Amino acid sequence: ARQPGFRGRIIGADFAQRMLEHGRHKTDRAAPVTADALALPFGDGTFAGAMMGWGARNLTDLDAGLTEAARVLAPGARLVLLEMSTPPRQPLRGLYLTYFEQVLPRVGRMVSKHTSAYSWLPESARVFPEPAALAERMTRAGFEGVTFRRFMGGVTALHVGTRAG
Repeated sequence: ARQPGFRGRIIGADFAQRMLEHGRHKTDRAAPVTADALALPFGDGTFAGAMMGWGARNLTDLDAGLTEAARVLAPGARLVLLEMSTPPRQPLRGLYLTYFEQVLPRVGRMVSKHTSAYSWLPESARVFPEPAALAERMTRAGFEGVTFRRFMGGVTALHVGTRAG
């Protein structure tokens, strides 16, 4: 929204109303909509692009969410997903898994004072597909030319696919 020449409109969708409220201050060009990513309240081919950061692993049905994203995107529109990944090489892989599965949940519980805080994070990441598998699932859901790029030694991955037309 802050890019020079941007003339579009941004719809921020989340099933959690409080998340939308937290993001309200970021731009006045975004319209918040409480919605489930598996059943979006928009017509077919409505959007010129979509992105999701750190949320795909939380979908109860990843394939249905990807298919729903393809449905609301116009042919030729891009879907961009930023998601967690596991570093592919040692020793970073071992260090990351130890931190992510042992240290982070303990620190999260201490900071938040909640007994199960941050337990879901390693659990959701553990079952989430690795980048190549996610790219394949995006292709099956109706996206073409799906690519991914790992960052931070493989801790995160950015996926980009174009809605088939």
